[in-house]
Amino acid sequence: RPEGVAAPQVRPAPRTHSTRPAATAPDSWQLTDRGIAVAVVLFLAVVAVAAVVLVGAFLSVSDAPIPTAPPAPVAAAAQG
Repeated sequence: RPEGVAAPQVRPAPRTHSTRPAATAPDSWQLTDRGIAVAVVLFLAVVAVAAVVLVGAFLSVSDAPIPTAPPAPVAAAAQG
C-alpha cells in the first residue's frame, strides 16, 4: 500500500454456536417395494405395447409385388 493509506480494519463477526444449519430435505426418491413394482410393471407395459406395434407394422406390409403401370406412350399406342 502506498504510504499514508491505512488498510481497513476488518474484524470477523462473532460466532454463535447456538445456531444450527438448516435442516436438509430428505431424499425425494425413496421407493418402496410397491413403488418399484409399479415402475417395473409400467416399464414392461411400455415394452409390450412397443412390441405389439412393431409386430403389427411388420405384418401389415404386403408381400405382393407392386403393380407397375405401363409408360404413358405405350399405353396411348395400345389404345389406338
